[in-house]
Amino acid sequence: MKKRKQNVIRLFCTACLSGILATGCGTAPVSADDQVVDLPSSADSGSTAPSQPETTPDSTTADNSGDTPNAETTQADTGTDNTDGRWHVFPPDVAAAVDADFAGDVRKIGENTFYIAEEQVMLFEDGSIGSSSPASNVTVPESDLIPVVYDETTHFYLRTIYNGETHEDTEASSQDLALTQSVELKGSFENDVFHASEVRIIKVS
Repeated sequence: MKKRKQNVIRLFCTACLSGILATGCGTAPVSADDQVVDLPSSADSGSTAPSQPETTPDSTTADNSGDTPNAETTQADTGTDNTDGRWHVFPPDVAAAVDADFAGDVRKIGENTFYIAEEQVMLFEDGSIGSSSPASNVTVPESDLIPVVYDETTHFYLRTIYNGETHEDTEASSQDLALTQSVELKGSFENDVFHASEVRIIKVS
């Protein structure tokens, strides 16, 4: 009887031990759903968020107003060269060659004024000078005559040319002007009127 009780106790203990072994003696495993993962914060990892790129002004949009030339261009000073008029003084090289600013032949004489037909003067490459003007017997329309005005300060003189080679200058006045006579002038244009500072009357002998 006593031996049977011991066997029953042994069997019971064996069964308990088997149950304990079957369920395990450790702590219950944590399911994947119950796991909590602590992610390192940016402060813990020592990393910093990438900074925004620093924007700089686009060089193409820079203010280039300082490099823009003034819209008002500076026009060369032409003095009283009658830039917008019909008549113009000789170019500098021609003026230097003939020692005059304009030339013509007298077609009409008034008070402190006389009118001339234009004489065109040309300077050739070899330095020689040529000229052309209407023939003395050709009637020049009034609209093509150029008024020349003078005053008491205008210097008149007569240049007499001998054989086309030599000349002689003598004092003269407005009274020495004559129709179809050639004159060489110094002065300037203003509103298509020539204001003479010097009148050289040409006489060919």
